[in-house]
Amino acid sequence: MSVDNFIPELWAAELDTPFQKNLVYASPNIANTRFQAMLQNSGDSVNIPKIGAANVKTHDRTVDLVYDDVSVTTSKLVMDQEDYYGFRVSDVDEVQAAGDFEGAATAQHGIAMSNKVDTYIAGLLKEGAGKKLGNTPVFDGADFFRPAEGQSTAWDIIRRIAKELNKVSAPSLNRWAVVGADLADALIADRRVTEVDKAGTDAVARTGMITQIPLLGITVYASNNAPTVSTREVAIGGVHGALDFASQLRTMEAFRNQNRFGDIIRGLQVYGGVVSNPVGLVSVEVDVKPGSLGSQPSAGEPAA
Repeated sequence: MSVDNFIPELWAAELDTPFQKNLVYASPNIANTRFQAMLQNSGDSVNIPKIGAANVKTHDRTVDLVYDDVSVTTSKLVMDQEDYYGFRVSDVDEVQAAGDFEGAATAQHGIAMSNKVDTYIAGLLKEGAGKKLGNTPVFDGADFFRPAEGQSTAWDIIRRIAKELNKVSAPSLNRWAVVGADLADALIADRRVTEVDKAGTDAVARTGMITQIPLLGITVYASNNAPTVSTREVAIGGVHGALDFASQLRTMEAFRNQNRFGDIIRGLQVYGGVVSNPVGLVSVEVDVKPGSLGSQPSAGEPAA
């Protein structure tokens, strides 16, 4: 690449494509990006109002009407996270490389940036969940085994998330859950997820998505950036709009390396997130372990 031919807009698009593709927690399916257009620079912020509960009264024609003050609470979304990337491209390496050398390097940086952002957002969701369920032993779903005493199935975990959301009358549309690799593996082992006649969809087979569970109203995603407590993965479920997120690729530039024959490419990204509706989030610490052999009774269960 010649610096003279460097077009920031085109390179920004090349970087943004793998960045957006690899987001899970910060993807539009989970995070609300409604304020992104308003926030352009590091330090920019917006106050997000939330209207309190409504008070409905019984009408009596002989009594004067009483009016309540509307209670409003606010959360602040601030673009307070800053990451940069920078790499050198040697003229010699460029000549010897087959294919688009800088493009491949840019794509790799986009993936790395998405991992950094997703880890940050996952931490916000973990800490900000309005309902935190503690350590829950989970059956890993291996063949020839069954849940041991006290173990839940992976399906039960998703069902419990849906139950807790129902308790607070969370919106039923666009519910989601993000799980780590261990719980995802246990979930896929459950026939209620993988068999169309039970799951109600063949989206797993068609798209590679972990699962959609119409019966529970939740779409499940998997991420290697799932938070942990000790060695336990934290599964997080919620509704769209529980978290607000904004990001901006502020700078992308290229120039000749003054000390070597080659180019330098660098950029700056700013972003931020806030849990604006904690009641719409549920977290579960899952301890995924093998169960009992199917031929053996569980503790306290009489032998066949």
